[in-house]
Amino acid sequence: MDIAFVSRMGGITRGGGEIWDLKMAEGLEERGASVTFYAAKPLRAGFPEPIEKFEVVPIPTPHLKDAAYAAPKGIGGALAHLDSRVFCRRTTKALRERNHDLVQICSQPHFAQFVDRIDAPVSIVMHGEPYSLWYDVVKPRGSTYELLEAFDQVITVGGAREAIEARVSAPVATVNPGVDTDVFTPGDGTPVDGKQVLFVGRFVPAKNLELLVEAFDAVVDEHPEAELVLVGDGPRRNRIEGEVERRGLTDRVRFAGYVPNSELPKIYQRASVFALSSTSEHYPITILEAMSSGTPVVAPEVGAIPEIVEDEQTGILYTADSASGLTSGIERMLADSKLRTSYGRQARKLTVKQFDWENQQDRFRSILRVIESNS
Repeated sequence: MDIAFVSRMGGITRGGGEIWDLKMAEGLEERGASVTFYAAKPLRAGFPEPIEKFEVVPIPTPHLKDAAYAAPKGIGGALAHLDSRVFCRRTTKALRERNHDLVQICSQPHFAQFVDRIDAPVSIVMHGEPYSLWYDVVKPRGSTYELLEAFDQVITVGGAREAIEARVSAPVATVNPGVDTDVFTPGDGTPVDGKQVLFVGRFVPAKNLELLVEAFDAVVDEHPEAELVLVGDGPRRNRIEGEVERRGLTDRVRFAGYVPNSELPKIYQRASVFALSSTSEHYPITILEAMSSGTPVVAPEVGAIPEIVEDEQTGILYTADSASGLTSGIERMLADSKLRTSYGRQARKLTVKQFDWENQQDRFRSILRVIESNS
């Protein structure tokens, strides 16, 4: 089977969606398939995060995503739509020059307008419920859900399946992410004695990092030796740096910037607790990586997080957007080393037992075989 993976951000960043694509592609090649990636390439730069192991067809695009995040909602919606449309149009042209057995799209419902120009079945994975500033806010002539009708298969991640199945007649299946438990390990098993709070992710509005800084400000009152480490980058970094400075926390908060995936395991191992402050999430791989590393989690009850974190067993859940809830969870973890060790060990056991990539890769392969047989 010859499969094309259309992963717009695959060569630019390594978020959950991009990791899902790469792991599914690796699983397919291990099972005898041939995989080609089609990835957006910024006009004035190379790939910031090159895709290795696979053939890559670069698609030159303006890459306006960061500008769209920073702009007012209406303008941001227009910029995001333009960026996506340019990518979809140019990718379709490139796909028509090849002869793939199946095309797999990563979270690009806008591709619906071009599906009928591709001479192969087209499936799409959605890492959450479909939403577009352009189709749902700026130019609401229906909804993004309607775009999904064009695809031969919709694959969902996390808790999005129920909402999509209720509004879309196309076949829907779920393939969740996993974690490489041989890479993300607790290290030598020595309990962490420090008081380091860790965040790994993009600096974008949904991560709600202002809340994490606010909560950490309160944590420092009880634990003045505590340190907050923020790993990642994005359009809101300057804003978060300003908030840290305004609160007088520059000596307690460290901006680590972008860190290659190969170096992340050691960062998780050094952390006392992994904290998320998101207002929305789908199926955050960073939580799985932390748990597999034996690092307990404090996270909001949003998206599929309650399906991953067992409250008061492998971590602590709190009501989303609650600074007091986040502060309390972090303080409890930092104050009790036995609690951290217990939750960390249970988190590790759970990930090894339930969240490995191989099972999900097998499921994905089975779904693609059905699509191929029905085409």
